[in-house]
Parts: sequence; structure tokens; C-alpha cells
Amino acid sequence: MPAPRPHPPTPILDRIGDSIRAAVTQVEALNQVSVAALRKTLAAVVGSHLEGSVPFTAHHAPTNEPLRVARRFATLSLPLDEMHEVGRYFGATLNDVAVTVVDAGLHAYLRETGRAFAHPFISMCPVSLRAAGDTAIGTRVSAIFVRLGEPGAIVTERIRQVVDSIKTAKTGLGGMSNDAAMTYAVGLVALAGLGASTHLDRLVHPACNLVISNVPGAKAPRYLNGARLVGIYPVSALAASIGLNATLTSYHDSMDFGFVANAAAIEDPTELAFHTRQAYNELRKAVQKRRAVS
Repeated sequence: MPAPRPHPPTPILDRIGDSIRAAVTQVEALNQVSVAALRKTLAAVVGSHLEGSVPFTAHHAPTNEPLRVARRFATLSLPLDEMHEVGRYFGATLNDVAVTVVDAGLHAYLRETGRAFAHPFISMCPVSLRAAGDTAIGTRVSAIFVRLGEPGAIVTERIRQVVDSIKTAKTGLGGMSNDAAMTYAVGLVALAGLGASTHLDRLVHPACNLVISNVPGAKAPRYLNGARLVGIYPVSALAASIGLNATLTSYHDSMDFGFVANAAAIEDPTELAFHTRQAYNELRKAVQKRRAVS
């Protein structure tokens, strides 16, 4: 087998040019992020109701208990096609439906355990920045920090509140370049980690109360030695005093959820999964009832 031919070295002028362009891109990204942060800060100071992505405005919730070693894990599967139908009825995406039922399920779980939370949760939701057909190597992801539904909202009101919040947050993110959007997410995650490591997050608002992430999955069934794979349940990490991560992925005809929780915050995530299913059933029945009436 012939030895591979060495690649010719990149001319020094090209390398200098690439370095300058990268530096300019980062400066522009930081400028966009700084302007956006300044607007949020000024709005918070004057007491305005913040819209869009709202990091570091969350109230301390039971899910923000300091992280311990112990973790709890639970799973949930919901019918994928039916979730699509429910979403279309409310003008919502599949992700909007998932966020809504997790939000409602968490409020219900905390009420049941005597820790009712009197504020809307703020959820960090990763957002892919890849355009259709983009196969470039590397991560292209940012994040939005979304205000979820009001604590006492019924599930049909909650999904409209979630849809509006996510849409507004994505619009704000869409106003940034991809480099700025990625810098924005990296910077916020770093600040959240710094706040947790210095315990500053116990004195100020945490970055968010939970993480809800949607990971694309497989459309066709998978097999191993003839045995059919039943489900895919993501197991995600916890960090920065954010004690609940609900990651979901589609697999064939189902949406599979994996709930990873700080044991000091969520003692029984199987009950959380149960309440999430109950919230979905309420949403599904509301659609069926309205269609029957019309």
C-alpha cells in the first residue's frame, strides 16, 4: 500500500488571513452578545417584564438545591404521531408539546410533595443552529432560556404560553449570527458553572430551574442480533445547581423521555414521569373534546 502523500503546507499569508478573520468574527459575536445582555440588564433594573431568552432571572426552585452525588432516573414514552396531532391543533411544534407537559408535570409533582412553586419555571433549551443539509464537522448549537407556563395555568393555557415564550426567544436568537449565538450559550453556561462553584448562585438568581433538551432520534426500528430495540431513553448530566434534566428523543413511533434528577431535589422521578403523562393525557383529551364539539 503506497504511503499517503503529505498535504502541502498552508501558505503563511493564508494562515494570517484566517486568524484575522476568526478574530474579527469573535469580536463581532461578543459585540452582539454584549448589546443583548445590556438590554436585558436595563430592562430588569427598571422592572420591565422580560421577554425572549431570560437567563439568570429564575427564582430559586426545589430543582436548584445544591447538587449531591446521588442521582435519580426515570423514563416515559409517548406516542409520536399523536403528539404531532396535538401540536398541530395548538399551532405548536413537537418540542413545544414536550416542554409543556414536562412543565405541567413538574408543577404537579411539587404540589403533591408539599413544595408548590409559585413562579413560572425558566428552562434552558438547547437549539440547533444547523441549516438544512449542513453536514460540516463540529458542534453548531446554542441555547435559549425560556419562561414556561404560569403555576396555576390549565394545560391548554400553558401550551399557548410556552409556544409564545419559545417563539419569542428563538426570534431573539435568530437576530444573532451563528457565531454570536454559540458564544452566547457558551458564556452563559460558563457563568452558571462559576456561580455554582463559588456558591454565588445561592445568593442571586440561578441561570434556570431545569434543562429540557430534544435530541433527534431514529425513524426506523433498530435491531441487535434479531432483537428489536424497544426504546431509547437519554441519560444526561447535571451541572451548575440545575437539578433536573429532561432529555427526549424520537424513536420510530414514540417519543422517549429520560428524567435525570438530583436526589436532593427530586426524590421520585417516576412520580414526575407519571404527572408528565397525566398532563399529556389532559392535553390530548382537550383536543378530542374540542374536535367533538366542533
